[in-house]
Amino acid sequence: MQPALRATRSQVAMEVEWHGGLTRDVVEVFFTAPAQGERTRMVVTPTTTIDQILKDGRKALGFDQEWIPDSDFTLYNEDFPDTPLKGTIGECGLVDFGFEVHMYFTPK
Repeated sequence: MQPALRATRSQVAMEVEWHGGLTRDVVEVFFTAPAQGERTRMVVTPTTTIDQILKDGRKALGFDQEWIPDSDFTLYNEDFPDTPLKGTIGECGLVDFGFEVHMYFTPK
């Protein structure tokens, strides 16, 4: 048997600290329906539209009934629950890590 090798000095796995923001072309986000306790992960690009995220998220969670239109749901950033998301996800403050979208049923 040979003795186990040991490092003589430790090194941090990430030498450059992350300070927020968006530096990636593809990002994983959480899509959550808080009232139902359902959550899924999805991979998006900054140019992915909020409408597409809603369609994909509804389908992933099983809320894609044809008789309920997408317009009856609203998406919010978990950190800013008073402002509905519109446009592309990149325009809505997408960051590299920890971005979560909440879906609420808001019939009109």
